[in-house]
Amino acid sequence: MTKSIYDRPRTIVRNHRFRLYPNPAEKRFLEGIFGAWRVVYNYYLAENIKAYKTKRIKIHLYQQTADIKHLRQREGYEWLADHNSRILQLAVKNLHFAYKIFFTDLKDQSIKGPDKRGFPAFKTKETRQSFQIDFVGRGLGCIQPNSTLSLPKLHAQVYGIEAYELMSMRKRGECPPGIKVKLDRPLEGKLGIGTITKEPTGKYFVTIPVTQVIQTLPEIEKADQPRVGIDVGIDDLITLSNGIKIPNPGFLEQSIKKLGKAQRKLARLLKGGKNYEKQRKKVARIHEKIKNQRRDFLHKLTTELVRTHQAIFTEDLDIKRMLRGENCGEHLIRNAAWGKLIRMLEYKSEEHGVEFDKADRFFPSSQLCNSCGHLHSDLKPDDKEWRCPACGQWHDRNVNAAQNILKECEKNI
Repeated sequence: MTKSIYDRPRTIVRNHRFRLYPNPAEKRFLEGIFGAWRVVYNYYLAENIKAYKTKRIKIHLYQQTADIKHLRQREGYEWLADHNSRILQLAVKNLHFAYKIFFTDLKDQSIKGPDKRGFPAFKTKETRQSFQIDFVGRGLGCIQPNSTLSLPKLHAQVYGIEAYELMSMRKRGECPPGIKVKLDRPLEGKLGIGTITKEPTGKYFVTIPVTQVIQTLPEIEKADQPRVGIDVGIDDLITLSNGIKIPNPGFLEQSIKKLGKAQRKLARLLKGGKNYEKQRKKVARIHEKIKNQRRDFLHKLTTELVRTHQAIFTEDLDIKRMLRGENCGEHLIRNAAWGKLIRMLEYKSEEHGVEFDKADRFFPSSQLCNSCGHLHSDLKPDDKEWRCPACGQWHDRNVNAAQNILKECEKNI
C-alpha cells in the first residue's frame, strides 16, 4: 500500500516531453544519428545471435561497447565516426537491456503466452525512430537558455562552428545555435538519459527524465477531503463510490470511419511510392489524434481526482489475462486504457500526498452486497442492476462495486 508521507520530502522522476522543430539541415543530422543507432544495434544483435549459434557463448555488454571504436574503423562503417561514441554505446546498452528483460520473462514461469516479451528484434527505418542521449556530463546533450537543444557534433557538422569557437562563445556568455525546442515547463532537477524520437507523422520530440525533490502537501489541506473508491468499466469509464459516473468518451469510435477509409486507401497504393508515403502519414495522424485525445482526457480526469480526494482506492486488474478471454471485447478494453488510468492515479497520488491502494484482484467487488455483506455468486456479467436476495437492497452494479472497493481498502488504513 502506498501511503502519503507528510514529515519529509520525497524524490521522484518525471519524464518531460518537448516538441522539436529542426530545420532541413538539422533533420539530416538527426536522420544520420537514427541510422547510426539502428546500424550499431542491428550489428551487435547479429553478432550475439551468431556467437550463440556457433559457439554457445554470450558476449558481455562491456566487450561490445569497447568494440565500437574498432567497428568505426572497419570497411563500410567508417561513417560511424561522424557520430558521438556515447550515443553508439547507449545503442548497445539498449540491446543488452532488451536481452535482459527477455530472459527474465523466459525464466519466470508465472508469465505465459503473449505476456512474455519477445526476443530482441532488428530495427527498421519504417517504424518510429529513436536514439538516446546523456543530459548529464560534459560535452553531451543540453537544453540551452535560448530554448534550443545542443547535441554532440551538431555545431561542427550543421553550423560549421569548431570546438574552440564553441568554447569561446560560451565563455562570452553567448548561446550557440541549436535545434529549436518548445519548452512548456522549466527543467528543475537532475537530468538523466533522454530520448529523441521521430514519430510516424514526421514530428520530432525529446523526452528528458528529471529527478526532483518534492514537498508533500500539508496533511491539514487533505483532512477535509473525502476518500473514494473507483470501479472501472466500458460504458462508464469510472464509477465513484459516491455515485458519480464518468462516461467513456470513446475517441476511437469517433474516428473509426475516417480511419478505416484512410487505411483502405493506403492498402490500394504501391508501397514505397510518394502517394503511399503521403497516405501513410495521413493514417499516422489519425492514430496520433486518437492517442492525444485519450491522453489529454486521462490527465485531466486523474488530476481532478487527486486534487479533490484524500485517498483513492481502485481494483488490481489483470488486464492482460482479461484480454486473452473469449468474447472479451479486446478493442473496447484497449480503447478504455484502464492500465494507463490506474498508473496515472498511482503516480499522481504519490506526488500530491494522496493515499492510494488497490483491492485484491480476486476480491468480488461486484457480487458483494455493500449493505449486508451477502455474496451473490449467481450475478451475471450483463446484470447492470440487482437486488440482494438476503436483505432486499437494490444495487447499481458499478456503484456497489466502487463502494465495496472503498470499504475493503479502508481496512488497511
